[in-house]
Amino acid sequence: MELEKRFGFFESLGLAAAVLFLGLLCIGNPSVREEGTRKKFFWRNELIRQEFDSNKDGRTDIWQHLHHGAPTVLEIDSNFDRKIDTWGFYEKGGGALKTIRADSDFDGRIDYFGPPAFKIKIDDKQ
Repeated sequence: MELEKRFGFFESLGLAAAVLFLGLLCIGNPSVREEGTRKKFFWRNELIRQEFDSNKDGRTDIWQHLHHGAPTVLEIDSNFDRKIDTWGFYEKGGGALKTIRADSDFDGRIDYFGPPAFKIKIDDKQ
């Protein structure tokens, strides 16, 4: 009965008003900017994710997640099979990569966990 009252409220407003109301709940201006092989995703004008196509095959193979402009997580599909097999976790505040988890033999199980064995740098000028 309570549920019927809630939906009845939207019916009385009409479809256009209901869509406008629901749209207002999702305010935030999500947007995507493409720059060559890089896509930048913004939420409320803040960069929240970058995607890279490192081998230029038209598919993303590196994802970098950011919080308040600082990188937090790096995900990599290193063998280009559309499955993430390496995860990097940054120091708090966006410093260097602190920890890597990797599935180096691509069997679906993490077999490396520890500090980065090599430097991964995502350059803003790529």
